[in-house]
Amino acid sequence: MKVVPISRTENDFPLHIPVPEGLKVHGVAEAQQETTLDLAARHWYKVDHAPASFIKDVINAISDSYEFEE
Repeated sequence: MKVVPISRTENDFPLHIPVPEGLKVHGVAEAQQETTLDLAARHWYKVDHAPASFIKDVINAISDSYEFEE
């Protein structure tokens, strides 16, 4: 599963997407640190459900970070 860390440190970095208000988690999603985790090998649990618009913003930021000009 692809994941990005969430940090409480906000520094206006373009790939830091603010977590929407009203969720149990607060801070910014650090899209530049996208990684893959084997969830079957980790002890994890779901804390909250993020809105689709937030997920889309994070995916777009990740996608934009891979764009390059020929």
